Amino acid sequence: TYIEPIKDLSIVSLFWEMPEEFTHDDTKSLDLIAYALSRGQSRSLSRYLKQEGLIEDLSIYPYLLGGKSKVFCVDFSLTEKGLEKKEEVIEQFFSVLHDLQETGVPTYLFREMNEMAELSYSYQTRKEPFQFVQEHADALLEEDFSTYPRKTLLAADYSPKKIHEALAHLTPQSCQYTCLAPAKKTKKNYEKKEQWMQVPYTKKPLSPATLQSWSNAKNHPFAQLAPPNAYLPRNLHTVQVEPALEKPHLLINSPKGKVYCMQDKDNPGPKVAHILHIKTPTIQMDAKNQVLADLFVEIMQEKLQPYLLCAEAAGLHAQLYHKKQALHLHVEGYAEKAPFLLEECLRTITKMPIEEKDFSAAKALLKKHFSNAAFDLPFRQAIDSMRSCMMKEHHTKSVKHLALESASFADMVSFQKELFKQTYIEAFLCGNISTKDAESIWLDATSLIESSDYPIENHQKFYPLQMPENQGPFCVQNTTSSGGTGVVLTIDEGPFSFRSKALQEILSKALHEGFYHTLRTEQKTAYIAASSSMEKEKQLFQNFIVQSSTHNAVDLIYRFELFLEKFLQEFSSTLPEKRFEAIRASLVYELEKPFRSVTKKSHHFDKMAFEENGDFSFREKLKKAYQSLSYKDCQEFAKTVFSRKNNKRLAIVIEGKLGEPFSYHFFPEKTVRKMLHAS
Repeated sequence: TYIEPIKDLSIVSLFWEMPEEFTHDDTKSLDLIAYALSRGQSRSLSRYLKQEGLIEDLSIYPYLLGGKSKVFCVDFSLTEKGLEKKEEVIEQFFSVLHDLQETGVPTYLFREMNEMAELSYSYQTRKEPFQFVQEHADALLEEDFSTYPRKTLLAADYSPKKIHEALAHLTPQSCQYTCLAPAKKTKKNYEKKEQWMQVPYTKKPLSPATLQSWSNAKNHPFAQLAPPNAYLPRNLHTVQVEPALEKPHLLINSPKGKVYCMQDKDNPGPKVAHILHIKTPTIQMDAKNQVLADLFVEIMQEKLQPYLLCAEAAGLHAQLYHKKQALHLHVEGYAEKAPFLLEECLRTITKMPIEEKDFSAAKALLKKHFSNAAFDLPFRQAIDSMRSCMMKEHHTKSVKHLALESASFADMVSFQKELFKQTYIEAFLCGNISTKDAESIWLDATSLIESSDYPIENHQKFYPLQMPENQGPFCVQNTTSSGGTGVVLTIDEGPFSFRSKALQEILSKALHEGFYHTLRTEQKTAYIAASSSMEKEKQLFQNFIVQSSTHNAVDLIYRFELFLEKFLQEFSSTLPEKRFEAIRASLVYELEKPFRSVTKKSHHFDKMAFEENGDFSFREKLKKAYQSLSYKDCQEFAKTVFSRKNNKRLAIVIEGKLGEPFSYHFFPEKTVRKMLHAS
């Protein structure tokens, strides 16, 4: 089946509806097959197809359909070349599948899958109560309480027979194929339309010769089964408690950088969460430079993919991205192998050369990503535009798309050459870690990043953004081919202080509920309506976001203002004092309770260390600010920031096609008289 997408996508999917005995299979044979086919390694099918320039991504997974049948699914995200050769891509998959039928799934992969499932359960992150109850309620529908959660989590035993039966069902003849791609690229006539959304599609039979070719495919020239996972944790001991590390401890402070280290007594266990910021003058704020940084990150993520997927299967995660004037690297998971993954990531990004084919593949991927943004829902485009207005280093995807066109391979080579010449490293190392471990990580990092010092006084300064006092309100208006109207209204609430921050958060809680109820439940003007607080460079803002399929932009903005006017006029009923006290008590409680995971703790204290100048008493100061507030303080702050006297407002409007538009048409009086009395 060929389906026309809204965005520029090229996805080929293979589906098998499995026999009933696999719906509740205690051996989890389908899960094991998917694990064996997709476990990260250097000689996987995914790696081969990417090297050949045929795919962008590959996903293999089983899922339960309606509680009664299991479906085995394979999704290929194809490149332009891959779409032209989609039959070859599918044949490569069947070749690997048939090889797996010959060899079977090794027992070490079964043990890996089960061990990690058990470890994940034993050292699970604390969840919000509602999420916890919801997940267990859903799972209990599929397993008897007497065995729960063993059967949900673990395979009962390793069954070569069941694996063979499952693989025997995964044939070309029993598969359903879909191709989600534009007709202009597939060169097919999509003569049908599905009845609900009128999406064009067509069905074309596969030739017997093609099916036979796929059936005969075997002995793949590159892909092999994954070897035992080197990142599996074997030592789960916890390090000795060091009193100096109960709070963030400044371990290193030198011209090369700054390192804080902290143990996590609230979440004792064998996990860590390490954050590194590599500041460099090479990353600047202009659009082309930001695009080159995007390309660098994309290329390095792809080069790291075999290691990252392998580590992910062992409960160890790494993320690389850029923001402001730095590369950011996060590594979190089981402590034992975390330094090795961190070292591999640093070695790759600092030592691995970029080839022209790497650059071309990343450029094609980003080009598709940026161009597809034009088909996002209007409210998402409005958020992108708002961020561009508010943050000097942020550029809209349309601006980045233009900058990407001018980026050459020579630019990329020059960018990489300069990237690590001067650096300043900031690191926050948290969790199951000792001082000795932290010092070792620092030595490894500085030896791999061989660079000269980047003096602090030369670092890029980011100044508070303030809207002009007497020139607003402001409105930015654009159009889109997507359906509906998206509006974002941002109101400047003034500079940061602990008192203002506390007032902002209390009001934001009240506004969030009221705004959703008014615009969606009561007025039915929007199917997406949200309100949230925001802080950027020590300046406070409140955002209101709406996506509507029936109302135009002017109408929506007036409704925003009417909502705020009513909120202030009826303050004692929209936010009664009892409700104010309840919100304040809830926010104080959130500050008093421990962090739910070592990751959340690490992210918070990392922000305090490097964005709040090492003010680790931030939460205590904010708590005191909450406790010192009165109901009258809250009411006065609301009047100051939300009344129409505050002109520091920015509305971003993205107007698309409305399904049932309703708006007045403006005419001169003479024209109206002539139309009304035409008879």
